[in-house]
Amino acid sequence: MWTKPVLTSLEQHYRIWRVHQEQPDLNYIQLADAVGVMRAYEDNLETRNKKSAVASRMIKQAKFMIDQAVHGRFPVMNQKQLDAGMGKFPQIPPSGLPDEEASRRAILATIDDMFEDDPAKAAEMKAALFPELYGDK
Repeated sequence: MWTKPVLTSLEQHYRIWRVHQEQPDLNYIQLADAVGVMRAYEDNLETRNKKSAVASRMIKQAKFMIDQAVHGRFPVMNQKQLDAGMGKFPQIPPSGLPDEEASRRAILATIDDMFEDDPAKAAEMKAALFPELYGDK
């Protein structure tokens, strides 16, 4: 693991990324509402602004995580974590794993480890990340 994963955070990033991909016309406030971000807060201008900012940040972080996972670095949410990890794990080449297949195997193994108690969730995440291999055919 590149960093210590917080499963609730990863789950929320996954859900917001998935809704964003399925419904790209939603604005950030609607996206936050669809996923349940800050649902306990009073609905006012300040809350809507915060929801928008949080949803925007989560989308950027989810995209960054996906981009880094391709290189065998997971979970890495931002450049600061990437820079720290590159210093911590200098044996990992900056370009990531030597080939795409090795990278894919590393990602799949990480998903299996994270969701060892929930194989259905693991299968769902694999299908979302690798639809050509695990998605509906």
